[in-house]
This record gives sequence, C-alpha cells and structure tokens, in this order.
Amino acid sequence: MNYKKILLFSLVMIFTLGVFSSCVTDSTQISVNLIIRAGDDRIFSSEVKVNTENPTVIDAVREAIATYELDITLDSNGNSISKVKNYYDTEIEGITYYWMYTINGVEPTTGKASSNVIADGDKIEYIFYSSDPGDDPPATMKSVPYKSEWELFGEHDDEETTEEVAAEETEA
Repeated sequence: MNYKKILLFSLVMIFTLGVFSSCVTDSTQISVNLIIRAGDDRIFSSEVKVNTENPTVIDAVREAIATYELDITLDSNGNSISKVKNYYDTEIEGITYYWMYTINGVEPTTGKASSNVIADGDKIEYIFYSSDPGDDPPATMKSVPYKSEWELFGEHDDEETTEEVAAEETEA
C-alpha cells in the first residue's frame, strides 16, 4: 500500500513540475559578431550579446543600439535598418541606396531582419548598397557596395581637414 502511495505521489510531483516548467520561457544568451559598414566607413564592429527566445538579426541590432548607443534608425515597422549615422535608404538620380545584411556571409533569401533567426557565434554584416537600374531594368540591375569616394552622404562633414586644424592651431 505504501508503495502505491509513493508511486502516486511521485507521479503527481513529476506532473506538477512539468506543468510549472512549461510556463517558464527558455531564453538563452547568445553572442554574435555585428559589423556595420558603408564604403570605407566601418561604423561598428563588436560582439553583441542577445538574450531572447528565438533571437533574430533585428534583436541583435536593437541590443547593439541600446548597449553602444548607436545612431541607427529602424524602419516604421521596426523590421529593418533604414538609417545608420548619415547613410539612409533613399533614391538619388534613379539610383537606390539601401542597407543589406548577410548572416555568416550568406544573404537571406526571405524575410526581413525581424524574421531571420540567429545562433550563437553567427556573424551579421550590414553593408550599405547602391542599386543602379541601368538602361534595361531589371535585366541590367546592378547592386554594388556603396563607395565612399562618391561622397553623397556627407561622409566627411564631421571630419576636420588638415588646413582647418592648422588654422585653429595658428589662431591659438
């Protein structure tokens, strides 16, 4: 009789623990390497720790924004990057400029950054691109990484030239 009580008590405890443990979300911290660049401007490169269930690319970006106080703007839905510093999604003279990313060197085939799940050790790289429709779109559509020498986004607006530094030193 005692054997049946012990067995019944054990089964009830296992069931109860199973019910309570299923109510707790299992989130695991992962670390990814996040790199953001536009032309020669390496804007960000660091390890980012993400602690959410089924973390996505955009979760890593949000964590980097919060941790490192980055100047990054997400689109109106919060699904992808639309602006980093002075580089933003736009069209200038028929050429589209936009942010694109890869996970471990592979461009995702579907979904926004908010739907692509990442894993511990992944390398996420955001690159600012330009896309020129050419003379016969879409057959001649060419996407290439943005080149700093184009100077379309004020890359050097916050940099002092050698002449400006020399002038300030002689004034002092």
